[in-house]
Amino acid sequence: METSTWYVIKQRLAWIKMHERGVPVTQVCQYYGISRKTFYKWLRRYREGGRDFHVLKDRSRRPHSHPRTVPRAIVERLLALRRVTHYGPRRLAYYLSQEGYRLSVFGPSAEGLSIGNGQVW
Repeated sequence: METSTWYVIKQRLAWIKMHERGVPVTQVCQYYGISRKTFYKWLRRYREGGRDFHVLKDRSRRPHSHPRTVPRAIVERLLALRRVTHYGPRRLAYYLSQEGYRLSVFGPSAEGLSIGNGQVW
């Protein structure tokens, strides 16, 4: 872990240890300049994690899924067509629709997929 991550974990652990020594939550929060809500969030995670200090690390904010993600099969077919034909996004969307794939030229489109996969129109 990075140095800054360890610092944050040590700080959070210090809040919890201070409270465990009998200091009221209000005083702990005033001393460290945090809200009670923040304190209780980290205390809950610490206790649910089996008192393992690694659970005090920040979690990723990255979404678990993206509902509009284009299936891998369509992306691969699109890129294969692009390499062979050198067509633009509208024509590629048309040819893919003829093959039974549903792909809009707008939104996460043929153009966006090619740019995201290292190809430029």
